[in-house]
Amino acid sequence: MNIQKNGISYQHIERIRSFFASKEDVIQTEGQSHSFHLTALRSEQNDVHRQIASYLSTAASDLNIAGDNRYAGPANEFAGIISKVSPRLTITARPFGGDPTSQKLVEVESPTSILREEKLAELIQALLVTPAPENLVFRADIVAFMISAYMTAFKFVLPLFDPGAYAGFGAHVRWADAVLASLSFHVESKDDLNWSLAHIESRIAETRAMADKYREDLATLAVQIDEQTHRRTEFEQATAAAEQRHAEMIAKVDMTEAAWNEQVRMKATHVLWRGEARWKSAGYYISLTALLVILGSIPVTTYAYRGEILALVNEVEGTIRATNNAVTATIIAAGRLLLIGIPVAGLVWALKLLVRFNMRSMLLMDDARQRVTMLNTYLFLVKEGAATPQDRGALLEAMFRRAPGHGPETIDPPNMADLMKYGEVLKKT
Repeated sequence: MNIQKNGISYQHIERIRSFFASKEDVIQTEGQSHSFHLTALRSEQNDVHRQIASYLSTAASDLNIAGDNRYAGPANEFAGIISKVSPRLTITARPFGGDPTSQKLVEVESPTSILREEKLAELIQALLVTPAPENLVFRADIVAFMISAYMTAFKFVLPLFDPGAYAGFGAHVRWADAVLASLSFHVESKDDLNWSLAHIESRIAETRAMADKYREDLATLAVQIDEQTHRRTEFEQATAAAEQRHAEMIAKVDMTEAAWNEQVRMKATHVLWRGEARWKSAGYYISLTALLVILGSIPVTTYAYRGEILALVNEVEGTIRATNNAVTATIIAAGRLLLIGIPVAGLVWALKLLVRFNMRSMLLMDDARQRVTMLNTYLFLVKEGAATPQDRGALLEAMFRRAPGHGPETIDPPNMADLMKYGEVLKKT
């Protein structure tokens, strides 16, 4: 789309604006120092500015529009001013990206535009292709836009030049200034908009990345919470198990203490009944031994003295036969028999007493052992927690029941009132 009929197009204006818009560039060092390339770039700037001056003078030399050339004079004047611009240019160089270790690239910049020779050649070639060179309006627009763009790019170092001093030419340049300003504003606004959109997109991407990160963090946190919950459950279970073991240990200590206390309290009883059991056991075994000795000695003695016994019996029989008096014979026989019967009766009576003593010792020995066994069982039950000190009443009733042979051995079991009363008395003690 053309700006005006048969005049310059938007594409050509954008090419001119872009050519004068660059204020920085990156150069490959190719093994040379930064100062070498900076000197070469300044020399290139001199050449480019001279080529622009030559191009403007040539392009405006034959612009005879309606028999009048209003462009040759100001273009030649402006070309002379361009020769004074190059010495005023300021160009600096530094390692690319600010990295002192960068040896392959150098970054150059300037407060004014940096013009490159190959880009100028491309611009001139594009301006000469279309429309045809004989289009004078197009060529006049080229001169006006080139001068306008140059003045805008180098306004801080350009000597004073007033296009308005030339009739017709000044209005054309001012129009070019307005078009270039509008186009620059449009491009900058577009760049700002693109930057804003890019910034918004980057913020959105950053927000999405942060959201993904937060989701991952939440997932990780959830896993950690589950692990902590599991650990807490395990800790609570371990604590409950430890408390249970502690309670069991306390209970065992209490039971052991109760058993020890009961053992201390019952020690005298235990000793007495064990002593009683030993004495009764000794009496039982002694009497049993004596009884066995006596019972065993009777047949032995009888057999050993069988001759004397038979002689005595024969003598009694002979005496009875020799005596004619029956009464006298009976008295003599009875007297002789008493000599045998009285010792035998005494022996039988002694055996009876010994048997009774043996039976009594056996019963008392067994009874004493039963009482000791009951006492040991009670202490064991208290230690294992199967019995309490309040059960001592039943034990004492069983321990101090009647001895065998001194009345009925059965006793009435203690009732609940007796046990509660005994427990209260025990707590007070």
